[in-house]
Amino acid sequence: MIETARKAIGIPSELSSWDISIPAFGNNPRILHSESVRNLKQTIDDLHHPEGKSPRLVEAELKVQAFYGYNIYYYDSRYFAVPQEQNGFDIDRFRSQSTSQMSVGHTIQDIQEEILRKQQDVQSATSRVLFLYHAELDGFRDYLAPFLHHNVTVLAGGNREIPAGPYNVVHYTDSNGRLSDTIDIKNVSPELLRRLRDENFDLVVIPHERRSFWQGIHLEQFTSSFAKCIINVFLNGRFRMYRGEDVHRIQYNKAYLNSMFRYVPAIRGQNILEVGCSDGLACDLLLCEEPRQITGVDVMGIVGCGYRDPRIRYERVDGSLLPFKDNSFHLSYSIATLEHCFDPVKTIEEMHRVTIPGGYCYIQAGPLYFSPFGHHMFGYFDDFPWVHLRLSPAEMIERLKSTGLSNNIQSVFGKEAETYVHSMMSIDHINGRRIADYKLEYFEKHPGIDLIASTRSYEGEDLLTDSIRRELGSISRKDLVSHGFELVFKKKA
Repeated sequence: MIETARKAIGIPSELSSWDISIPAFGNNPRILHSESVRNLKQTIDDLHHPEGKSPRLVEAELKVQAFYGYNIYYYDSRYFAVPQEQNGFDIDRFRSQSTSQMSVGHTIQDIQEEILRKQQDVQSATSRVLFLYHAELDGFRDYLAPFLHHNVTVLAGGNREIPAGPYNVVHYTDSNGRLSDTIDIKNVSPELLRRLRDENFDLVVIPHERRSFWQGIHLEQFTSSFAKCIINVFLNGRFRMYRGEDVHRIQYNKAYLNSMFRYVPAIRGQNILEVGCSDGLACDLLLCEEPRQITGVDVMGIVGCGYRDPRIRYERVDGSLLPFKDNSFHLSYSIATLEHCFDPVKTIEEMHRVTIPGGYCYIQAGPLYFSPFGHHMFGYFDDFPWVHLRLSPAEMIERLKSTGLSNNIQSVFGKEAETYVHSMMSIDHINGRRIADYKLEYFEKHPGIDLIASTRSYEGEDLLTDSIRRELGSISRKDLVSHGFELVFKKKA
């Protein structure tokens, strides 16, 4: 029984009262009662952790020792650079350090690049800066002033007039070689893009006025194609720097928040809750809206470790058991999280409970487990849709080794392929739910809700060949192509 559970994926530890159907690897469905699931999960955890330690509470693992005066540790999905004079890793001590002292990243490479950058900053007072003059600015010189002691190039929309100053000017041209005010990776001149890549800028500055920040992600997509570091600068003087993997994370987080603001009005002066905030990136993005306070919660030990601010408070709690009073927040939201929650229905109910009457709830989830890439191992099985349903963990590991991608996992994450696959397929990481298990119809008809939007997204119709369909015959087509959903509602007064 335990060995079967090792192969099965998505066995939640806390479930609502209904029974669940969980497919094992190799397409052998099992029916387990929720109480059996809870007991079985505890047995498996005890086998893996004979001293009674939860997987979430194990100590940090030393990955790289003596890298330019730092040790690099892995803890709960993140990598941390700790000065060697500090004896070991302590997450609470890490949180107490100033932002300038701390270094945290998604990969070992992220951390090593950050350490090397700090070394270079000590040796050099100037950097190569690209300033993106993408829209008319009331205070162009004010935005630019903090960077003028560096080597600055201004990339201007093709028809934009640039005041004379101590900087180089490049005008944006589109794929037809014409001057254009629309900056977009999809229409940029190949010659201009090559030039920008050859310039090897240390950072790109993107200024924003008013609420223009929520007008798409085209600027982030454009700059990430040639830069490893971007800085968003806002009218009130606030700025935020993004490096490494966060240059890409900001794109999808901002895209979801863009979608949220199609339905949710401005949140200035309000109390906001994010469920599943991880290191705090999305909470931090919302600070440009000037809320009164943002609360971010997550079950992970690294909650809030990357983006700290006096206006954000972080708590390590389960979204299905929120420790807040009824009617505490004007807006409760969650993005790309519910597919990881043991009890997503209870989590939505809790978000509804803590939202004030007349307040909003926004939930986006996906990719769901049964969708083509519901395993969340992006970049490693892109040519093998539904790999987690078609191969066993051992077969997935062998495929990574045969393609050489196991070497990439080792260099990027400091993990063996075996550790990587089992951690990603763990019941602590992904919940294994079908779209029907999220009970969207229940919330669409809930008497305490004014429904604003409820949409489903689909992926993989063109990938679902007859051969794959036969392999996965016990799983419905609807589940196989249900990528995710978006649920938006207002709590009734």
